Amino acid sequence: MTVAAIAVAALMMQAFPATAGEGCPALSRVEAEQAMRLHSELMVIGLTCQKYYRKPANIYGKYQEFTVENADFLRGAEDGLVASMGAKQFHALRTRIANDASQRAAVMTPMAYCRTNAGFVGEVLALSSEGVRAYVRRLAEGARQQAPGCMALAKRIAVASKK
Repeated sequence: MTVAAIAVAALMMQAFPATAGEGCPALSRVEAEQAMRLHSELMVIGLTCQKYYRKPANIYGKYQEFTVENADFLRGAEDGLVASMGAKQFHALRTRIANDASQRAAVMTPMAYCRTNAGFVGEVLALSSEGVRAYVRRLAEGARQQAPGCMALAKRIAVASKK
């Protein structure tokens, strides 16, 4: 498994709680959550890895540049999530995402976490704004397939198509 694949798997982890009766969420909802996950992961990498990285240099500054360059996209994702779940739940989600990333860094040790994410962070920070949107969409498509309601829907479609 490549470094990028590990980072993608970490971003998609626990994207959706397994709640009975939930439907398959809209791709736009999943995309907004994945955008927040990516942004939070980059923040934790920037803060944790500042002293370990030589390339890209000034990793936290690069994270800040990423935030500015993708502000409209990130703001749209945030606004969409706040509208769908409310501000209190959104902030709880955002905190949980950042805490999960920080916990991974602590469990792995900061140096190992930074070494593991070096390639991933360099690749993501080098993307254009359109590249970031496309990357987040791919993350969302993968995460959405893992949502319990989408898996149940896929099974129903498969059974119906066999009839």
